[in-house]
Amino acid sequence: MKRMALCLLVVGLAVTGTMAQEPAPVCQIVSLSGTVFLRPGNSPLDKPTARLSPSRDLLRLLHNGDQLQASRDGRVQIVQSGILRTLYAKDGLVTLHCVSSILQSAKLTPEEQALSLAIEQFGNPGASREVAPLLWFPAADSSILARDFQLRWNPPQSEEDFSITISRQDGSQLWSAASVDSANGGLTLKQEAEVVELLVQEQSPSDLQSYTVAISSDLQGSPKFSFSVLSAAEEAQVQAELARWDKAAFNPMVRALYRAATWRTANLIYKTAEEYDLALLQAPKSEALIEADLAAHHQIGDLARSRELAARLHDLPSE
Repeated sequence: MKRMALCLLVVGLAVTGTMAQEPAPVCQIVSLSGTVFLRPGNSPLDKPTARLSPSRDLLRLLHNGDQLQASRDGRVQIVQSGILRTLYAKDGLVTLHCVSSILQSAKLTPEEQALSLAIEQFGNPGASREVAPLLWFPAADSSILARDFQLRWNPPQSEEDFSITISRQDGSQLWSAASVDSANGGLTLKQEAEVVELLVQEQSPSDLQSYTVAISSDLQGSPKFSFSVLSAAEEAQVQAELARWDKAAFNPMVRALYRAATWRTANLIYKTAEEYDLALLQAPKSEALIEADLAAHHQIGDLARSRELAARLHDLPSE
């Protein structure tokens, strides 16, 4: 019997400065089919390789020294240094040396540079919220699009009426409601439409506009939360970048990485979470994607969605 052909990919990276305990990702799987094996770079040589799951290991990050082996029916597409590459068994032995001199001299296109940034940011929350905040949309110190305004909070254990005021940066009042049932977890559609209309009217052509939400009640006191609204120019720039990714003939997962990184760069964290939510419809069993989505919702403070994703990750079947 003919010996089954194997291809071997060795991923390496030279890191400037001190190496962290958790090595930085140097590559990401964006497409996987057939039989592909992984040997982590830090595993003993006598430890058998693990077979990757085409459903669970989609969007998995690979690190310095990791090795992939694809059998005759195997196919894996990776992104490394912003470049998409598809590997088959017929490629034979493939060794990739990613040292700093090569990375520095590489002439990447703007798209390839953006993809490198997207991989660095994938699944990495911008801040940790050890305790779920009362208000999670808009998330504290984040930005939103004016037309997307909603007001969502994690309902407190004891129901009571909230008094809510939204103020401009100069302290003047934009909108208020004297009595809102805290158990609803948010404003009514009519109330949100009123605020959206005001924010759209006040949207600056070029400057980020800042606002403060104050929620007052007998039990909560008077906590305040700040958020910003993108200017018309900033919003147009974001939309233009998204349109560029949408028009390109990218793998759907690559497109999702691009879009999520675009939202995150603009500090639109809720849009990053939405992007991961949409990507999960295409790859519902991707462990890496569920973890990234969980990190984004945890950063926002959306307690209900975070619990749902944590349970989903826990119940993920092994393959």
